[in-house]
Amino acid sequence: MSLCQALNTCFGIVMSADNRIMTTVGTVTKTTFLLTDHAKKLFETKQGYGVAYCGGASIGGRPVQYYLEKEIEALPCGISPEEAAVCIAKKLRAKTNENIILIVAGYDQGEAYISSTNTLAPDAVMTQKTFGPGSKIGVIYAGRDDIANQYYQAKKLSFDYKQFTLEDAAGLLSYVNYSVASELHYTQSVQDVSLDCDVLTLTPGHALWSRGHDHLLR
Repeated sequence: MSLCQALNTCFGIVMSADNRIMTTVGTVTKTTFLLTDHAKKLFETKQGYGVAYCGGASIGGRPVQYYLEKEIEALPCGISPEEAAVCIAKKLRAKTNENIILIVAGYDQGEAYISSTNTLAPDAVMTQKTFGPGSKIGVIYAGRDDIANQYYQAKKLSFDYKQFTLEDAAGLLSYVNYSVASELHYTQSVQDVSLDCDVLTLTPGHALWSRGHDHLLR
């Protein structure tokens, strides 16, 4: 299932996605096992947006990454983050019945947006605008939200997103990713989230890549 996240702050947008892909074999008796801990689920577009996915792991026997990179490359110039999310979801929907969840974030005409949709209902897109009318400062996440909800919805931690520096935001997403993966491990559940993750920090005209372990408190 995996875990991908995106967080709005007044300084910029931070996204993360883990690197684990599981696979299931068998028809009557099904077995799930680790396929790789080196999958790429977070991408940067030529428009300067970040695109993360979780859910379905393959399309027609090939990794989702194979098709997603092609659709990202084909995005037209001038497309907004919300339009990009819907466009990619519709293109992937034509190739698979699997549910693939997408989070697309970036700056459009100087304002930050985070949009989320999926291949089962591409037009049912949810968008957060960072500041201005209708603004929502917060986080969008997908995948193992059953566990991530313990941090974001159950108020296990208290956040003032507007006060977060970009390093704090990267640290939070990395911490939640690590915590979700650790809980799956120690509760002997299907461990479909890797301990480490890719992190992408976006500001107008700039993008910075890093790894989750670089941001965890030590």
